[in-house]
Formats: sequence, structure tokens, C-alpha cells
Amino acid sequence: MSLAGVILLCAYGAMSLVNLFFCCRENETWRKRTKPFCLLLLLAFALVMDIHAYWIWGALLFAWIGDVLFLFKHKKIFVALGMLFFLASHVFYIAEIAALLPTYGNEGSADLWAFCMRFSPFLLLLAFPLSYWLARKDWKIAAVGTCYTSVLLCFVASSIFGLSEGLEVGFWMVLVGSILYFASDFLNAYTLYGKKLRFRELFIMVTYLIGQALIVVGFLYTK
Repeated sequence: MSLAGVILLCAYGAMSLVNLFFCCRENETWRKRTKPFCLLLLLAFALVMDIHAYWIWGALLFAWIGDVLFLFKHKKIFVALGMLFFLASHVFYIAEIAALLPTYGNEGSADLWAFCMRFSPFLLLLAFPLSYWLARKDWKIAAVGTCYTSVLLCFVASSIFGLSEGLEVGFWMVLVGSILYFASDFLNAYTLYGKKLRFRELFIMVTYLIGQALIVVGFLYTK
């Protein structure tokens, strides 16, 4: 890893700790002010580490936009728009897995997309009742949440698919990161319209920030 990469990754870790500190203190003002800088630093890290990592850049950029929109999650329109941008982020991560497969001597890119399409109806059926319950029967949010959850589950499944196709080295980090990402989103949705939880932002951001870092570092070290 280059010196610039080390510095930016350390900066991401430091900014994440600052954000988590304000989450722990339940200081909403500074939590919101520091949150957007975390993914910007991770995006800069990815740029320095691999100037051709277009799918990773796109995934992080869409996730950053989702982060900004979720700062206004007291309004449901921003929640819905945020989920759409996070959905696009997961699609880009899946595209990165597809781009990696031929590099490892497989012809698995088309197989991965076929795998995703084959299981999409099942994932939609699985995601709808979960999203409807989490959205407290708000069908508009549930509809967006169903698409988002199914794509997120597809990302987790694609990570498993990638491992089965021979992606090694750092790819285990991608799988663990995708699971942490799902845990963060589930907790976010569960506590957003329903059960209140003290330090909710702390638990959400710990899993989210670690998950994003593992995904990005895992992808870069699998190349």
C-alpha cells in the first residue's frame, strides 16, 4: 500500500472515530456535520489505490449521496431517495464482482448476472414482507425498501458466489463487509419507524463504517 493510501485510510479511520464519538454522545449537530466526510475519505483512498476502480468509485459516490440524504430522514421523501442511491451503490458493487471474475481465469461474469436475475424474484418475495413490516405498513416506503433490500441481499449472495468461483485473498472481507452493511441497514430501518433504541446511531454507524471499509479494502486487495 502506498504512503498516500495509508494516510487516507488512517484519516478515514480517524474521521469515523470522530463521528462515532458524537454518535455516542448523541450530539446530532456534529454527528451530521462529520458523517459526510467519512465516505469522502474512503473514496479518496480508493482513487489513490486504483485509478481504474470505476465501479468502486461509483458505489462510494452513490453511498455518499445516500448518506447526505439520510441526514434528513425525518422526511420520508429523503428516506426513499436515499434508499435508491444506496441501491445503485450495491448494483455497482455487484458489477465490481462481475468485473473481477474474468481476472481470476473464470468466465463467471455472465453467470453472476444470470445468478442475480434467477434469484431476484425469490429475493423480492422475501424482501417485501420484511420491508412492509419495517416500514410500519407504509406501502410507499415498503415498495422502495423491497427493491433496496432485494438488491442488498443479492450483493451478499454475489459475494458468496464470487468466493465459490475462486475469488480469494481479500475477498473474504467483501463478504463480511456486505453482511455488516445489511446489519446496519436492518437496524436503521427497525429503529427508524418503530422501536426506539438508545445509541442507535452508534450501532448503525459502527457496522456501516466498518462494513464499507472492509468491502473497499477487500475489493482492492482481490485485484
